[in-house]
Amino acid sequence: MLKTRILVIITVGMSVGFLLGMGVSALLRAMIAGGDRGLEMTFTALVVFMAGILITYGLKFSPAGEATELPRNEIHLRNPQAQDMEAAETTPTLAASEATVPGEVSSLT
Repeated sequence: MLKTRILVIITVGMSVGFLLGMGVSALLRAMIAGGDRGLEMTFTALVVFMAGILITYGLKFSPAGEATELPRNEIHLRNPQAQDMEAAETTPTLAASEATVPGEVSSLT
């Protein structure tokens, strides 16, 4: 699974890099020619936006990014009030009974 993500990031990165090179060279050529460069600027901005999304994806789904997230079960451990509330709660316990045979009615019912 991780190898697939790395391969996706590499292949999309190469494609975005190629498009970025095309956009920058077209923008420079339009600047040299002195004509309207709105289309070239829009294309280059779109490719830069795509590169930003790729970088965000790479950072979010990298092994280092996943290791920094806290497990959802342990978030309450940082709150001292939650620990006091958990200590105050008592859970009802059933009296130890003999094991029941499947199909037999328990004595607790």
